[in-house]
Amino acid sequence: MFLVTSNPRKRREYARFGLDLDIRPGEDLPEVHGTPAEVAIHKAKAVGTGAVVEDTVIIVDGHPWVDIKWAKQHLKEFEGSRVEWQVTLAHNDGEKIDLFVGSISGVLVYPETVRPESFGFDAYFIPDGFDCTLDELELAGRKDEVSARKLATQKLLDRTPDQSVEVGAVEEWTGEWQGQHRAQVIKRPRMR
Repeated sequence: MFLVTSNPRKRREYARFGLDLDIRPGEDLPEVHGTPAEVAIHKAKAVGTGAVVEDTVIIVDGHPWVDIKWAKQHLKEFEGSRVEWQVTLAHNDGEKIDLFVGSISGVLVYPETVRPESFGFDAYFIPDGFDCTLDELELAGRKDEVSARKLATQKLLDRTPDQSVEVGAVEEWTGEWQGQHRAQVIKRPRMR
C-alpha cells in the first residue's frame, strides 16, 4: 500500500497517526464533481492498485463543498453555520475500493485575520466542545484530539471500511470535474 498526497503537512500528520505507508508525493489529482464518496472512489481508481488517496470536504448546513479550496473566499457568507469536516480515505486493492470516513462537527467562523501558515480551513472551523478553531488547537498541540483525518486513518488501520465497491463496477466518469466552475459558487439563502 502507498499513500499519494501532494501536501507535505498531510504526510506529516499521517506519519504522526501511525500510518506506516510508503508516502508518494504527487500532484493534485483531477477530481470529479460528485459526492464525497464518488470523488474518493474515482481518485483511487485513477491512481491504481495499492493506492490510498484522501478526499476532504466540509459540509456546510448539510451541503457538501467538494471544491473547498476554491470556495474559501465565500466562507464569510456562511459564518455561524453548522459545519462538518469529513475526510475519506480510499484504498484500491485491485479488486475493490474500500472507503474509510472520519468526520467531526462544529461551527463556521470568519476571523478578521488568518495566519499565513494556517492549514486549509482550520482557521474557520470551531469543533463542537471547544471554544477555539482547529488552527488554534494545532498551535496548542491538540488538533489530533478532534481530527477527522485521524479518525479516518484509525479506520484504515483497523480495516473497518464504511463502504466497499468493486473496481470493475466503477464506471468511467461522464459528469463535470471540479474546477470547471471555480468562478461560480452556488449561493443559497442562509438557513437558521
